[in-house]
Amino acid sequence: MDSYSLMLEHWEVPFQERDLETSFGTTHVIESGDKQNPPLVLLHGGGGNSTMWFPNIAALTQHFKIYAVDIVGEMGKSDDTRLSYTTDDYPNWLGEVFHELSLSRSHLLGTSLGATLSIQFAIRTPEFIDQLVLVAPPSLEKMNTGFILRGLLSALFPTSSITKSFYRYITSPNSVQPPAWALEDQVVRSKAQRLNLNAIPVVTEEDLSKLPESTLLILGKDDRIYSIDAAVNKVKKAAPQVTIAVIENAGHVVTVEQPEIFAKTFFEFMNLA
Repeated sequence: MDSYSLMLEHWEVPFQERDLETSFGTTHVIESGDKQNPPLVLLHGGGGNSTMWFPNIAALTQHFKIYAVDIVGEMGKSDDTRLSYTTDDYPNWLGEVFHELSLSRSHLLGTSLGATLSIQFAIRTPEFIDQLVLVAPPSLEKMNTGFILRGLLSALFPTSSITKSFYRYITSPNSVQPPAWALEDQVVRSKAQRLNLNAIPVVTEEDLSKLPESTLLILGKDDRIYSIDAAVNKVKKAAPQVTIAVIENAGHVVTVEQPEIFAKTFFEFMNLA
């Protein structure tokens, strides 16, 4: 929690924190931006929390009212209730979050695990979604064995050197490097988190075909989680309605590695460039 607070010292815009009660546990939300702007819900990656949006929040709040949600069971301020990836638990949880935030519809932006949960939510409850943006969802293809083993090593032996080595592995060698304080927060989270052996299921082509017409998929060209070419071809075949952007000099953590290019791509899709 101390590390979470230190990360929020780098949140470049005013914010307030709220705790929402759901049947899946208390859910923590960071709110920023003008209430007159359209809503945008943010879902972070696995093992992380909403403070990961620190490189993006200033740009996003120029156009949106932001609700950055700590996913239950992950390393944030929400309850430590890990749900199943293969049931409707996560979509039902997010539906309750929308209800507690009084959101009948919203734009939705998810990265990594947050993107996978966003896919599940959009497929099951498309009536809640205005525009959907998915960044590096791990569920597009079967994950590479090397990626899984290195992630497991980092989880089992979360020393500073192993954690930072794993971050270098999942990011592009040519990307923008995060500040030292952000890497130290990752070390703290790695040491504190519970081991998660629940496999993320690969999304089917049938489910991809159900994605909303206004969907953007952003991938890092140097992401090692799976074959980017295979993922792109799968989405093009199953969901031709999806706009695809592959970002140069980015791996799996696109929003942190290339925040300016991410923002440009995002705003162009939203017709805000």
